[in-house]
Amino acid sequence: MAYSDRYAAHPSLLNTTLIISPGFGAVPACIALYYRLTIPETPRYTFDVARDVEKANDDVEAYMKGKHEGSPDEITRAQALQTANQLTVPKASFKDFFRHYGQWKNGKVLLGTAGSWFMLDVAFYGLNLNTTTVLGAIGYGGGSSTYHILYNLAAGSCILVCAGAIPGYWCSVATVDTIGRKPVQLMGFVALTILFIVWGFDFWHLKPHAHLAIYVLVQFFFNFGMTPSFLYD
Repeated sequence: MAYSDRYAAHPSLLNTTLIISPGFGAVPACIALYYRLTIPETPRYTFDVARDVEKANDDVEAYMKGKHEGSPDEITRAQALQTANQLTVPKASFKDFFRHYGQWKNGKVLLGTAGSWFMLDVAFYGLNLNTTTVLGAIGYGGGSSTYHILYNLAAGSCILVCAGAIPGYWCSVATVDTIGRKPVQLMGFVALTILFIVWGFDFWHLKPHAHLAIYVLVQFFFNFGMTPSFLYD
């Protein structure tokens, strides 16, 4: 209540809060960046990009033995690097791109992958357009003051995520290696197709609680059916 009274007396504090809040989101990103910069590169990157053949070979042998990384002989490594740097590797160009994907057997893979992700993202981010309707159905669509409006939006969003997205994610983790990635993906796409057809064609006739149920199920299958896509691709 103390924070509510302060925001009511000084609305400008909301601007300060909105400026500070993204800073908290940067903390996990900085932690991830630190580990990304300190972990050893994969043998494929070391071999193909850095052209450090000896290091890549030792890394592979070390990983097979459960070690962190390999330790090649520095003299042999320097000689291999000098030899690798003398090689001229052709760079990819748009001409190569069009030559490769101009063939239907390659182009259909790109079209199918990019097209399915495009349509999925339209539905995924378009789902936010219905958040206000769903929040209203559970009593979190408004408030008596700016503070309470923002509080209800945050609390209601957390409730929706906990009801649909988080259970869907953990169901995916639990079944991705038993049911399989492709069957889970197909199930997710079929379920989302049915849900969106029902929601889209009967939107104005559905009751608020029906909107809530469909929204939660969509969130569930976005995470249950689509999460394996990152592993399957």
